[in-house]
Amino acid sequence: MNAEQIKDRTIKTESDREEPVIPRLAPEPVWCEGIEKPVICLDGEWEVKDYQDGSIRSVPVPFDMAVLRKSGFSRHYEYRKEIELPPMPRGSRIVLKFEGVNGFADLYVDDVYIASHQNGFLTWNAEITEQAAGKEKAELRLIMDEESDQVSAYSHGGILRSVWMYILPEAYVNAAYLTPLFDEDMETCTLRVDLDISGKEEVQSPEIITEMKSAESLYKIKLLLKSPDGYEAVSRTESFRARGDGYDTINLDVPEPQLWDAEHPRMYTLEMTLLEEGREIECIRRKTGLRKLTKKGNRLFVNHREVKLRGACRHEISPKAGRALTRELIEQDVALFKEANCNYIRTSHYPPSEYFLELCDENGIYVEDELALAFIARTLPYTQRDPEQTGRYLSHFTEVLARDYNHPSVIIWSLCNESFGGSNFDLLNRYVHRKDPTRLTKFSYPMTIREEHEMPDIWSIHYSEYDTDLAKKRDNVSVGHAPGRDLPVLHDEYAHVPCYNREELRRDPFVRSFWGEGLRLFWDNIWNTEGALGGAIWAGIDETDIYDGGNTQLEWGIIDVWRRKKPEFFMTRKAYSPVKILHCVRNTRENRFVLVVENRFCHTNLSSVRLEWKCGDCRGGCFLPPAGPAKAVKAVICPDNGRLAEDEPIWMAFLDADGIQVDERMLPAERQEGLLPDSAEEQEELFSEPAADRTNRVNTGIEIQCREQETILKGKGFTMAFRNDTGLLAGLWADTEKEGKKRLLTGGPILNAPYLKLGEWYLLSRSVEETPEGAVILLHGGYRETLEMTWRIEVRPDGSFITSYTLLQLFKKLPKQLKLRVGVDCGGLDELGIAYLADPSMDTLSWRTSPGVRQDDDYAWYPEEHISRHTGTAHRFSKGSVWGIKPDIPWSQDMKNDILNGFYDVEYKGTNDFRSTKVNVAEAWLYGSGDSAAIGVVSEETQSGCRTGESRGITGCVRNRKNGNGSIHIRLEPLDPPEWIITNRDERIRYTGTWYPAEDKKESYNGTEMWSREKGAAAECTFTGTGIVWYGPQDTTYGMADVYIDGKRIAHKCSQRAGGVDFSCSCAGYDKKYHIPIFSITDLPDQEHTIRIEVCGEKAEDASDCYIVLDYLRVLTGERTEPVKFMINQAFSFPHLSWGNYRKPPILPEAGTGGTVRMKIVDRKGNSVEEAVDRVIKKGELFPDFKACWKGNYPLLRYL
Repeated sequence: MNAEQIKDRTIKTESDREEPVIPRLAPEPVWCEGIEKPVICLDGEWEVKDYQDGSIRSVPVPFDMAVLRKSGFSRHYEYRKEIELPPMPRGSRIVLKFEGVNGFADLYVDDVYIASHQNGFLTWNAEITEQAAGKEKAELRLIMDEESDQVSAYSHGGILRSVWMYILPEAYVNAAYLTPLFDEDMETCTLRVDLDISGKEEVQSPEIITEMKSAESLYKIKLLLKSPDGYEAVSRTESFRARGDGYDTINLDVPEPQLWDAEHPRMYTLEMTLLEEGREIECIRRKTGLRKLTKKGNRLFVNHREVKLRGACRHEISPKAGRALTRELIEQDVALFKEANCNYIRTSHYPPSEYFLELCDENGIYVEDELALAFIARTLPYTQRDPEQTGRYLSHFTEVLARDYNHPSVIIWSLCNESFGGSNFDLLNRYVHRKDPTRLTKFSYPMTIREEHEMPDIWSIHYSEYDTDLAKKRDNVSVGHAPGRDLPVLHDEYAHVPCYNREELRRDPFVRSFWGEGLRLFWDNIWNTEGALGGAIWAGIDETDIYDGGNTQLEWGIIDVWRRKKPEFFMTRKAYSPVKILHCVRNTRENRFVLVVENRFCHTNLSSVRLEWKCGDCRGGCFLPPAGPAKAVKAVICPDNGRLAEDEPIWMAFLDADGIQVDERMLPAERQEGLLPDSAEEQEELFSEPAADRTNRVNTGIEIQCREQETILKGKGFTMAFRNDTGLLAGLWADTEKEGKKRLLTGGPILNAPYLKLGEWYLLSRSVEETPEGAVILLHGGYRETLEMTWRIEVRPDGSFITSYTLLQLFKKLPKQLKLRVGVDCGGLDELGIAYLADPSMDTLSWRTSPGVRQDDDYAWYPEEHISRHTGTAHRFSKGSVWGIKPDIPWSQDMKNDILNGFYDVEYKGTNDFRSTKVNVAEAWLYGSGDSAAIGVVSEETQSGCRTGESRGITGCVRNRKNGNGSIHIRLEPLDPPEWIITNRDERIRYTGTWYPAEDKKESYNGTEMWSREKGAAAECTFTGTGIVWYGPQDTTYGMADVYIDGKRIAHKCSQRAGGVDFSCSCAGYDKKYHIPIFSITDLPDQEHTIRIEVCGEKAEDASDCYIVLDYLRVLTGERTEPVKFMINQAFSFPHLSWGNYRKPPILPEAGTGGTVRMKIVDRKGNSVEEAVDRVIKKGELFPDFKACWKGNYPLLRYL
């Protein structure tokens, strides 16, 4: 930007309108002559008056007024604050600085109009010298209108950012712009400084007596440029006159320039001191980075090196204050995005705070700075061709330019979000190109731009499919495309974090980790595709306002609103790693391990990356071999001292040139230890021989007792009972030294196929046979109106048993493919496998995955609290959290999900960790905390015969490359016990008023519901227990109810409206959610109570009707009564995971499909199971602290 470009000059645009003025934003002064405190913060309590009812209250500033709007506050109001004016030298200037006021604002000082401002999220100044000079106090009044804006969907909320008062000398620096200019080889750099000085002659106040000079006053400016390491790079003093009609330019030649990029964020500091008649009257500082952007064809270069942007979209959101963020939250955001290996942030869908940009400058993050123009001609009026709005469109950029021009992190100007093209956007794009040719422009949606309009520099796509040509100029969601490959293609919304597929999220939190596999595939495709510039995950942070009374429930971040790392965070960190391990193998015999590493940095050679490693007591470190960006290299690492232990994993950490750990890797031990030391040999002996080789054995340990109602099988230390009427398990007990007769299982086997909604089990035939190996139970039956099948349960004397099934006929159609909101549901089942019901006391799961699966896994190691870690122990219960208070536990330990299930969510369902699928399991043990007995499961080859797209076999079963067995996937789900459920048709519920019986066989408990919309209608039930939960659906047609316990109203206007779609479909008919805790209460005295649900007859917020719907009531007691469904799946899928994300082929079972599960009972003979497995888990899963153990000894490194 040169002086000619940024000065205020009047020219005519294509629409024959004046070009807008670029506003002056006075930089913050470091000091001013004679002024003790030149910068005064005006944050704190402000008085607010609602124009709707005249009410007055005090609010903190910054604050998002949308919080108050939820309780009825209007969009027309005013702020008032009395400010104290400190003593100041004669002739001082007073300037107010608003960092972000959302809504149309009119500023008054002591009832005198000062200025107006319309664009939210942007900084603006207002000089109040004339109105405030000579006073000790002044009253600020800001009149707000949040309804009139037609071009900015997010411009509401009032004073979202800080307010400052500057006390300045008569002459001060009013604007300063810094532009680095390079020769072609970038060996020399000139920093151009464009300055505007506001001089004495501009003061108009009659109350300020000054000695006016000539119309052009002479000043000097002393410039001192400090290098990134703090040394003086160049200094210079220039004289000029404060004309008030433009900018003066000073060029500084920078010797040996240190360039800025996201991997080397080297920041220069320019100190500018203004002198008048030899006196220093003001000093300001500006930071800048020296870098050059170039677009060559469809690629983007920073300092002549191609860049790929790996990033996320970031909304500004706080847990309880809307879009008003503290500096601490902003600092957390930047630190977390850097830790996630993001080098790019899109500021969706408005400009960020300037503090965020400062941190991006200092920490090295490229920024797509987005104007607050969003959803025009979609949810907002069609203003894109309205000449009356042209000035508003252009003013959004002039204000962003004035504030953000000096930030090297800003490399892209985003003109809008998801809007339709028109003449105003064309004028805006041309204006941006003219005013700032040093950066690139981007428009979303580019397919709507007319041919006669100028194209932006970057093609934007939202939600392409992960496996398509990502350099093709497609429309959003891959509908249509434009010819040519002349523009970089930026997927600035992609890999949508699981959010709308709420059924899947409630069923299995593991969908969040599964999403990470799609992100990895998507990013690999972007990296390897020329012309694919990068991508921004939607989104960086969960967006919700439920903690301050709102109904926004968008769980779409890789971190939650409290800034805790979700499972998606680590998956992002791994997918975005700049150190890509292509191959990794250990050779203990030759005492070495081998890496093949691809360099996915953009400006860093791998020779700057240090590898630190540890294997037992042997450790070392080295720099990687040289390899430029996008190149791969092979390294063989041999320890200088010591040997690699075959029973110890090799831990590796990769540190960049600044010592920041950017990736970590674990090579599993060559010799794996079982979780329970006495179980590994037994399992090997038990499962190594096929049945055909064991026919000559004699059964010496199974006792079969046939009784009237049950068949009893007794073996060494265990008892199994099977019901004669169904043939299914009635119970399994272990004879333990510590607990005596310990019940482990209460029922099963059950075919686990959630979508099919299995009917009641019926038995056609049953046989119990004694065999040389033990006993075999054969069942032929099925689930009514669903399918016919057989079960085979082989029980052995040592407490092991093998369960197999075969499907004979399917009577119910499998799920079909459906068009989703963005994408297509692939159809098929969610899961397929075998399940047993475990005793309610079984609250702990320990597991390890197959070492062969981990060997070549990009995610060979997970953090200790990640739900997908390869080895670990998951507990059903944790300390929990309190609504609206920042949790002090990891996300994996949450027992409630406030966003998914609301305020009345219950804890007995268990932690996220406990409920998440553990995939590719080689060995797992379910037991009660502190117990000595456990029920275990080991992997087994899964039988084929199931259609899965083009392949046969069950989708989701990965073969264990180590021993040839098929991996299995474990999921746990505590169930509501039938004996503590009161259904909506139960006689214990007394209905008054008008209620309608309804049927919904999709997900309702018994396929029935009770509906009412009549005010005062009620459902009342008496129960005995310590609490109760009202379960029901949520939908857009539902209203509110009051809930009474023992005659006392506990909940007022409890909403039953859906807060978000449960299915990723655009049709409102799919908004219905099932099994939602509409109300719950716990910790009541263990006695008789009465619950009364009374219909308010009022619509909930944004609801279309006011129905209240009852599915069932769940009575809580002081004891654990929920059986745990122990699912051993051979296949799983997430069909609703759309938005361009990776999905598996559909699970389509058919006649002949079958599967096998091998299980075993173990008694530790009085010793705790958890203590036994904990030793193995800690050895194989806890990542060492390299900062503590690193000794600086570099082993021999061979470059091959």
